[in-house]
Amino acid sequence: MTQAPEHEANLRANLPVFINSFEQLTYLRGTVDWFADNGFSNVTVLEQGSNFAPLSDYLASPAFRAKARLQPLRANIGPRRAVKRAAHAAGAGQAFIFTDPDLDLPNPIAPDFLTWLFALGARYRVAKVGLAPDIPDAQKIDLHRKFGTSQTIRGYFRRFFANKLVARVFGTNVDTTFFLHVPQPHLPDFGILTSQPRIPAIRVSGPGFLTGHRPWYFENGLSEAEESHYRARATVASTHFGRDQE
Repeated sequence: MTQAPEHEANLRANLPVFINSFEQLTYLRGTVDWFADNGFSNVTVLEQGSNFAPLSDYLASPAFRAKARLQPLRANIGPRRAVKRAAHAAGAGQAFIFTDPDLDLPNPIAPDFLTWLFALGARYRVAKVGLAPDIPDAQKIDLHRKFGTSQTIRGYFRRFFANKLVARVFGTNVDTTFFLHVPQPHLPDFGILTSQPRIPAIRVSGPGFLTGHRPWYFENGLSEAEESHYRARATVASTHFGRDQE
């Protein structure tokens, strides 16, 4: 665990964190562990009706309960509607983190991680401050893999860095990947309850902030049984696994 200054440590200990969960044991467990290892102790998993038995066993285990609490949603409502559930649970005008579980989060985390994200949200008056995607080499990620119908993953990555504001900060969208909600009193609903992809946002790059998207790695970390189960249960709207098959 990276040693954090006292103010940063207090932020991490108290800030509500919500992790979207649907049929991805390996990714969810890794994400829960990442938050616990970095001093986040107010973590809730929004479970959307998964039926993968090993995932159910994990969510019922002491290992999980020591690091996070469970909020069953009972049905797969999708990550964007889950953001709204998180916002209501945190309370109007309250900051929180929301993330999908399938990210390769920064390791080590920046010592001033939350302090810097909050400061940038206030400076640019945006309700969402996210992490920039790492641009890995072709040995790590399938950069030529088709994404949707019109571009590759390489092209998709580039869009996040087109609007540079200052060094390591970019104006771009943040959907339901990792973001800090910084409430903006000048915006309706503090800026968080409208269409998630269209909310003005920024992403932060540099050491301690970069993140990767594990499903796009050549070695995505899933067993054959887990990936097969997930593909059978997930829709294009809720996963990047199926978009190369559109």
